[in-house]
Amino acid sequence: CVGRPGVQDSQSGRDAAAKRLGGRRDAQIDRVRESLEKSAKLEAQAIEVGDEVEVDFLGSWVPCSVLQVAENGVQCTVRYLDGGEEESFVDIASRLRKIEVEIEDGGSDAVAVGDDVEVNFLGMWHGCTVLRVSSDGNMCTVKYHEGGEEESDIDIASRVRRGGAQEKEVPAVQETAQQVEGS
Repeated sequence: CVGRPGVQDSQSGRDAAAKRLGGRRDAQIDRVRESLEKSAKLEAQAIEVGDEVEVDFLGSWVPCSVLQVAENGVQCTVRYLDGGEEESFVDIASRLRKIEVEIEDGGSDAVAVGDDVEVNFLGMWHGCTVLRVSSDGNMCTVKYHEGGEEESDIDIASRVRRGGAQEKEVPAVQETAQQVEGS
């Protein structure tokens, strides 16, 4: 059909079709890849009703309890432990993480001077550096990353966990409440 007006050469037509399909195929591959990555993350999380988790709320990780998990496992409903409010449709892959196991007394997880940890203060986790540890390993003194305040006589078993260096700094509960009211 070469030479007839309005009719494309069959090779150039195939090339154009392949180019259009190639772009669509690349987009499909990207969507499948994203879906598989999200599925792997969801599977690794394995969130269940009753789990204690943290939800990213305005850039801060806030402790919550899972009340309900959607059948597809992509979203859940949580109750914030700092005020009892509930939030539905929380995206598990992007806004939720399991609470790390708290540091046990002694053993390989013992806290040492200079360790970056998180300390629970008023229901929120704050990044800190350990300054001193009691001789029995049950209590410590820390310096908060934000503000530089020091706090002593902190019970390690109930208020300290690993993760201070890489975690986001979490504002005080009152500051979070003011941000919500101001929004």
